[in-house]
Amino acid sequence: MSTLLEAEHLTKIFTQRGKESFKAVDDVSFTLKPGETLGIVGESGSGKSTLAKMITRLTDITEGTLKFEGKDITRLKHNQLKDVYGNIQMVFQNPVGSFDPRRTLGDGIGESLRNRGMKKADIEKRVAELLEQCGLSSEFAKRYPHEVSGGQCQRAAIARALAIAPRLLICDEITSALDVTVQKEILELLNALRTRQGRGLSILFICHDISLVQQFCDRVLVMYHGEIVEEGTPDEVVRKHGYKIVEDNGAIEAAVDAAFEANPDVVEKLKSGNMKPMGVIIGAVMKATRGQADAKAVTKVVMGKIKG
Repeated sequence: MSTLLEAEHLTKIFTQRGKESFKAVDDVSFTLKPGETLGIVGESGSGKSTLAKMITRLTDITEGTLKFEGKDITRLKHNQLKDVYGNIQMVFQNPVGSFDPRRTLGDGIGESLRNRGMKKADIEKRVAELLEQCGLSSEFAKRYPHEVSGGQCQRAAIARALAIAPRLLICDEITSALDVTVQKEILELLNALRTRQGRGLSILFICHDISLVQQFCDRVLVMYHGEIVEEGTPDEVVRKHGYKIVEDNGAIEAAVDAAFEANPDVVEKLKSGNMKPMGVIIGAVMKATRGQADAKAVTKVVMGKIKG
């Protein structure tokens, strides 16, 4: 199988006047094949998101080489990058913040199509098709980001990323701000899109939750302090490092209690019936358990405490 993306010795060093330089990504090498889903896991600050920004060139590469479909794109600038990055799209952690609040979701999804000279009627048709593919009705094209739920907005963000049929979709913690039920729906959506496009769509799935990566990814890279410290199938990595899914209710309850104590305003909203900020509590629990808590068990404990 050919290689879609190849990273060789990628390094990112941040420098600031009067301060010691900081190496956020340190000598990282990996490959991604067409149709493959590659997970990147690690604690906060391990370099996952910086690596994603290097691949999308949202931040410059200090050292190393990046190739896409065999072409060296490490130092390409501006117009030179246009064709390459029509094939690489990114979905961010905060879907609402990734849309212009002054424009409808339909405007945001259709922007890349307008930039390519597509006619207005064709854009509207394509936007409706994309929304339907992502589990939303065409009516959502008229809504503004603040008028939809987090899960709905993330679906719209995925629709936007797919508008120009990329070869590579980079998902940066796209489920971390969502509750467990919506997380499952988003993963099911990505699986359906991957199946629908055959082996044409590769996914780089950045996540701190090893249990989600086990469900979804073909291979996984583990990052720590900017370096890749392990690589293999999710099951191999879990066995080798002794990761295990935390199912013990005592450990989960302790993590939930700590999350409740740290986020009293969120708890009040949940108790009043507003489930939108559930992801804040789930994310705190996952962080406390290093992404190893059983998602269903966490939800059960949280709901029990809210209703109790």
